[in-house]
Amino acid sequence: MSNKFTSLLALGAGFAIALAASGTAQAAQFTYDFSAKADSGPFAGEMAKGFFSFNDDEPPARTDSSSNFYSLSQAEVKYAGTTYTLADADAPIEAATSLADGTFLGLSYTSTTLPVSVVSGLTNANQGFFTYEAYGESGTGSFSYSLREDQPPESVPESSESVPEPSVLIGLGLMSAAFLMKKNLRVKAPQFSA
Repeated sequence: MSNKFTSLLALGAGFAIALAASGTAQAAQFTYDFSAKADSGPFAGEMAKGFFSFNDDEPPARTDSSSNFYSLSQAEVKYAGTTYTLADADAPIEAATSLADGTFLGLSYTSTTLPVSVVSGLTNANQGFFTYEAYGESGTGSFSYSLREDQPPESVPESSESVPEPSVLIGLGLMSAAFLMKKNLRVKAPQFSA
């Protein structure tokens, strides 16, 4: 029985060391800053700027043959002195990622009341664009995205939290089992004297 305990203790210690070295996984919350520029049409040359966040650890809102589309958890767009948020959108705004390798492809949005559409890229975000109609004319525009590397706490949604690796739970379970086995070995049956 002592060999079993020693083996379990060594295995548990190995897991604990591996876990200490690997740390924890992070929930995959991404925040991007973007700028949009109208390249043609009545608003040619005008710019809008903003940011958005999404979590790719959650199930996608929808999937097509090559992309996953994630609901945004937060968004803000500033245009012509007005700030718009997710509450102002009349249809879902989604972040698209490639099914093949998880590459960010851009935003996807089709308004149900305004003549505006945002189309994500097919293989990268630089291919994305938007279309619009105003004053009886059509126009197109382009996006520029940049992933926030150092996100200030006030702009990071609550879901950016540490998530324990499954191996942490396995290691703790094995160490607990080893401890209990050792404790059971020390318990002796009561002896009665006559």
